[in-house]
Amino acid sequence: MYKLRDSLAVVKDGVGASKRVYDVLMMQDDSFIKLYTINSSHSPNISILRVCGFRKTGQPLIELLEAHPGSTSILAAYDPYSKSITNIRINGNYSSYTVYSYMETLLLL
Repeated sequence: MYKLRDSLAVVKDGVGASKRVYDVLMMQDDSFIKLYTINSSHSPNISILRVCGFRKTGQPLIELLEAHPGSTSILAAYDPYSKSITNIRINGNYSSYTVYSYMETLLLL
């Protein structure tokens, strides 16, 4: 996996083949390089709403929406190597996900 935790990462959105796509870029030597593109072109009934954050492994956590009426949004993980999308079995309302990083500490506030 990419060492996104050690670098500044940028997610750039756009439209490709009439669906929203996201480019993941990482700062390297004072410039940004494109690592991969997240898209759902292989799944015609699913649209990617947004990138919510990244796992420790560097996999992006994405919010998906199925094309049928009344569907809820789905939190999923995207594997940039296999280009597969894995539902992590957390469903919610449209744009209801917030992902934060967490670091355990012994420091008392």
